[in-house]
Amino acid sequence: ISTEPATASIDIIFGADLLYCTSDADCLDDNIYCNGVETCDMGTPGVCVSSGDPCQLGSKCIEESQSCTSCDEVTVHLTTDNYAGETSWDIKKDSDGTTIGSGSGFSIGYHTATFSNLQEGTYTFTIYDAWGDGICCSFGDGSYEVTLCGNTLVQGSSFGQSESTQFTIESGSTSLPTTNPTQKPTSTPTKQPT
Repeated sequence: ISTEPATASIDIIFGADLLYCTSDADCLDDNIYCNGVETCDMGTPGVCVSSGDPCQLGSKCIEESQSCTSCDEVTVHLTTDNYAGETSWDIKKDSDGTTIGSGSGFSIGYHTATFSNLQEGTYTFTIYDAWGDGICCSFGDGSYEVTLCGNTLVQGSSFGQSESTQFTIESGSTSLPTTNPTQKPTSTPTKQPT
């Protein structure tokens, strides 16, 4: 560091040392499948970055098998309004009406419930308010969110007596490629389309 004005240079590094690059070939794979593919971000200066989770929405990444599998874990996050006892919810399997989970009798505050190993199929999440004024905003700032493996399926707060949303759990797993593509696509076509 220099004491001369405008001549100091400071690199701030979080975690492991940053790897500077000029092309994707400079970026080494970190051997963590669920981090995605490492590429060169050509900002100033160029730094190697990971593309992130390679799995699609509704799937979860499995490091051990280096694959994506359908997600079967649903979490309900609820922050009640000031009349928490009016609020309830349930998740039902559409094919036979079986209740997978439910909640009621809440105290004022934040509540969460997670359900795993759901079978493939379509489900319906329904939230209820016994007074019919939802959970926001006249009598507190309540809200809810339902996630599938951390991805938001539905969220809300303003509704009347009830609000319902369907979601689907898919079956099967999909392995994704584990190597970088050989070439990046060109930015413009090489010849005019016909």
